[in-house]
Amino acid sequence: MDKCLIKKMMAQVSKTYTNGHPLAISDDELNQLATTIQLRLTETPLEAPSAIVHDVMYSYFTDHSED
Repeated sequence: MDKCLIKKMMAQVSKTYTNGHPLAISDDELNQLATTIQLRLTETPLEAPSAIVHDVMYSYFTDHSED
């Protein structure tokens, strides 16, 4: 799946975690998350892409909420 599409999906999903505000992460973090999603898409081709994006974004937000 194209990284541009993955980033658009990430932006949509992130709105549920940020009350509609834009995602405030660095370009490096954004690229790292997109790469993680691409890897999971390759490893688990039968899992829905939207579910993978949600899982990765949820992990990102819950891991960073303790900082």
